[in-house]
Parts: sequence; structure tokens; C-alpha cells
Amino acid sequence: EALLASTHSSQNEEVSSVTSATTNIRELQKMPVEHLCRGRYQPRHEINPDSLTELSESIKTQGIIQPIIVRAVSDRMYEIIAG
Repeated sequence: EALLASTHSSQNEEVSSVTSATTNIRELQKMPVEHLCRGRYQPRHEINPDSLTELSESIKTQGIIQPIIVRAVSDRMYEIIAG
């Protein structure tokens, strides 16, 4: 139990440091997939079709565990920067 408490505390410290380093925090939002574009620094240019199918099935059954992070590139378009 003590181990879990110290782990939880260190996770809170990490979140605090990330939060304080972020200057423009927004709330979670749903948006159409059509409004998303691949990040310009995305290293993957080709994705294995089997891996993509596996990811798609996982999202259908489990949902997205961690939201993606985007930034606005125009009024209606958002670049995926993480996730």
C-alpha cells in the first residue's frame, strides 16, 4: 500500500510539471475526423494495413484510452501532435 501511495504521488508530480509547462490548456472536445490532419513531424509515412486493422478493432472494443492532442492550423482543421 505504501508503495502504491508513493507511486501515485510521483505520478501527480509528473502531471503537475507537465501542466505547468503547458500554457494553453483546453478541455476535451469531440470533433469530426475530417477536421484532423496528420502531424507534419509524424515519422510514419506508411502504416501496415494489418496493424491499422488491429488498432481499429481495439478502438471499437475498448475506445481510445488516452485522448489525442491537437493544435489548430486553421478555423476548422487541427494537426495531430500526439496520440
